[in-house]
Amino acid sequence: MYGSIIGDIAGSIYEYDEFNNSEKGIINLEKRLEILTKKDLIEENCFFSDDTILTIAILDSILNGFSYSDKLKEYGLKYGTEKLNKPNYFEYMFS
Repeated sequence: MYGSIIGDIAGSIYEYDEFNNSEKGIINLEKRLEILTKKDLIEENCFFSDDTILTIAILDSILNGFSYSDKLKEYGLKYGTEKLNKPNYFEYMFS
């Protein structure tokens, strides 16, 4: 669980650029090398995403014996309205 959360936070600032570029067939080797040689794993502008929220929902479900789907919906609804200048990852989940 810790690894998933740390990976989500550390990769948060790269996720969309990589996706957009790969969709266009662009691989920026310089950028990838820069990422791999960074001194700090987590930058100041990193943030948690829906992956972290839903990982914690699954953990809550496992530890407390709740249904996965119930906890995923609960956490999605509770944290999907967060307004911290971050993307709304749950925008389409419950529409």
